Amino acid sequence: MILSNSNKYPNYAATIRKVDSITPIQGFDNLVYARIGVENVLVSKDVHMGDIVVFVPQESVLADKYLSLNNLYIDYPLNANAADVVKVMERTDLSDEDKKNQVKHMRGYFGSNGRVTLLKIRGMYSPGYIATIASMEKAYPELEGFDWEKNDGFTFDTINGELFCWKYLVKPKNEFHNKHKRSSGKYQNKKKKKFDYLIPQNFPAHYNTSQLRDTIQYLEPKDVVDITVKIHGTSVIVGYVKCNRYLTLWEKVKKFFGFNVEDTEYRMLYSSRNVVLNRYKDADGKKPPYYQVYDFIRHHINDRNMIVHGEICGYVPGSNECIQKDHDYGAEPGDWKFMPYRIVDRNVEGAAVEYTVGDVIDWTTKVIECLPDDKKKYIMPLERVFHGPLEEIVPFKQEYGESYNDALNRWRADLYSKLQNSYGLEELEPMCKNKVPREGIVIRKTHDLIARAFKLKSNAHYALAKASHDKGIADMEEDQEAEQA
Repeated sequence: MILSNSNKYPNYAATIRKVDSITPIQGFDNLVYARIGVENVLVSKDVHMGDIVVFVPQESVLADKYLSLNNLYIDYPLNANAADVVKVMERTDLSDEDKKNQVKHMRGYFGSNGRVTLLKIRGMYSPGYIATIASMEKAYPELEGFDWEKNDGFTFDTINGELFCWKYLVKPKNEFHNKHKRSSGKYQNKKKKKFDYLIPQNFPAHYNTSQLRDTIQYLEPKDVVDITVKIHGTSVIVGYVKCNRYLTLWEKVKKFFGFNVEDTEYRMLYSSRNVVLNRYKDADGKKPPYYQVYDFIRHHINDRNMIVHGEICGYVPGSNECIQKDHDYGAEPGDWKFMPYRIVDRNVEGAAVEYTVGDVIDWTTKVIECLPDDKKKYIMPLERVFHGPLEEIVPFKQEYGESYNDALNRWRADLYSKLQNSYGLEELEPMCKNKVPREGIVIRKTHDLIARAFKLKSNAHYALAKASHDKGIADMEEDQEAEQA
């Protein structure tokens, strides 16, 4: 297929959508809000209800080819029509004001980094960019004749093998890393090969939490769900799992000659979202704050094959710097907090078993109860704000003459809107002493057949992240991603 999805950054891929409705904006002649799925996105009046478009979420990067051939950069020399702009600017029969007005309509609003940013007009947020089919086919002529309508809802980030969009990443702060990242490989080859404890299938990485706007089609009115508060920290995973066992030279010889030598053992491993920090023998994995949480929580993981996923928040251990800027979550300077949000175990048959949200809360509560008073401050349970069927939040009603699918789509749009205005989503985070917005909420279906979660972040949080990116500031997890990109 001409369009494909690499799934490298699933929350930052483009999606083919139909425009469901158009909302005028008072005081603006050329701009309207288009509702696509459950989101309202700022577009020009050239877009109409029923049009098929391509939606690209905020904090994605669009390919230079698309932006340049559609003259969408602010800096006109980057656009395909640069020579035409120069001709206008050199005309002697036009006033400076006339030149300015003409050039204004000959360029776009994208910076040189091609980043899609959050916009706000008349109190409404626009969480992404809408590309018309004409603009897509202008940049990629091979798309002419593609059946866009038939592929409504399809998600992609690649066109004919070329990346069309990807996640925006601030350059890593680690200058040493930057220096050697693009080297010929000599630096990497100098690294001594170390013994690897990890058996990958025994210590799976955390699944990506999908944006609710892209996955709301998986929710039904009668689905029983848990809704919890999403906190702004950094992920850590700690597990007691079967690993490769380091063999002595004598044991290697015995194994070579066919003797029975136990080559696996149970070890405690811990990881950031992307890197298993004590994966290799003699590795220095004592990276704060991950090591401190590992050292704290490993004493409470007694079952073999048990893996605890959680979020670290508060302060970088022993410092006055928050793990995520100003998000203290009630911790004192120098102290951190750990909030378990997912636990995976294995049954007697060896199959993975997901704890329910209630089970995770109960496990955390029991850990807190057995801790001495001076240690209780380091762990906090999930904050659950709803448990029950979704139809308790928004009742499902099928209007007379309305098809079930149309009623369901309307219900999902109403549910999304309701959630955006519930559970303190656009308010200050009450768990924090500092005045910072709530990051969002997470929805999990109880006893779901697939291990997954759906997140809905607040617009206030997105605005805060945008401001940080504008200043070239990345958070802890973004730095890790950039270093591995």
